[in-house]
Amino acid sequence: MDKETKALEIILTPDPVLNKNTEIIKNPLDPFVQQLTKNMFKTMDKEGEHAIGLSAPQVGVSLRLCVVRLDGIPRTLINPKILKKSDELTVTKELCLSVPGEELSIIRPEKITLEYIDELGRKYKMKTKNFLSILFQHELDHLDGILMSQKYEQQENLRKIYKIK
Repeated sequence: MDKETKALEIILTPDPVLNKNTEIIKNPLDPFVQQLTKNMFKTMDKEGEHAIGLSAPQVGVSLRLCVVRLDGIPRTLINPKILKKSDELTVTKELCLSVPGEELSIIRPEKITLEYIDELGRKYKMKTKNFLSILFQHELDHLDGILMSQKYEQQENLRKIYKIK
């Protein structure tokens, strides 16, 4: 029987779970993973329309899982990994549910190719660009224990070279 789908608490910085590398999900069809996915979408709904992506560490679970919803299209990414990044860079102001009140200009590759498994266990390979690429990279950073504030600090020299404020 399906547990009730419920919104979860968003974990805020400096909680150490946000800085841990996540574990690979062995069985994407595991009932815990399935329920967690539903709960994560419900959590995004509760946070409002600005919530377009959420990773498992942001709800206190160290698994390689994130969910995104862009233009009304929900996507579940299980064990996602970036296979290729473009040399072209882009700068985007990013927000994060785990770092409320911060908006930081982050430098990222404009295009990526990524591989993931969906909630039905199907494997996908996808080429993305522009905003969707940025969204996926932001969420995958969470899965590697990297917050946007840390990314911003790491990019200090790049911002100086390219004169980015």
